[in-house]
Amino acid sequence: MTNDEKYGVTNDEIMDFLKKNMVTKDELTYQVGKLRSDIIDFIDKKLLDLKGGLVVLMKTENKMLLSLIEILVQKSVLSDSASSQSYNA
Repeated sequence: MTNDEKYGVTNDEIMDFLKKNMVTKDELTYQVGKLRSDIIDFIDKKLLDLKGGLVVLMKTENKMLLSLIEILVQKSVLSDSASSQSYNA
């Protein structure tokens, strides 16, 4: 039983399809390399965004802590020497 009888497709049609649609090893290697590069660039960008977000968050938390220390010093809950130790830590 031939492909023509079994699937309604001749060997010549199959070969024509393969010639038009097959990918060479070089093309595949190039595409995989490009995809790898794109993924690495995407991950790097996301990590930089995360790092920037964390820096902003840390600065905000630091400002809040310093404000709290100032309030505690003004209310005489925390001594000046203890507050200076907190600023330097």
